[in-house]
Amino acid sequence: MQEEKPKYDTSSILLIIFVVLTFITNISIAVGQNFVNWYKKPVLFFVLIGLSMIRNLSYILPALAIKNKTLKFVGVILTSIMVLYLIISTILKSLD
Repeated sequence: MQEEKPKYDTSSILLIIFVVLTFITNISIAVGQNFVNWYKKPVLFFVLIGLSMIRNLSYILPALAIKNKTLKFVGVILTSIMVLYLIISTILKSLD
């Protein structure tokens, strides 16, 4: 008997999670910034910062979806540096 392959592989699942997270967070941030006086409401301000953090952290998912171990390692390292920069810049901007 032949072993049955899973319907979806891990890389496909990680990539669709990335696309969905990016879409939802970008729409939410755009709505929050453009249609609400977000800077006057501290709770909404922290929600938008949280959504930005989730969006920034989700950038690691495509790197995790790479199947080649060497390329995955390089992708995760480069993406981690980018994510750290984005998170630090988001925090610094929120302190202004």
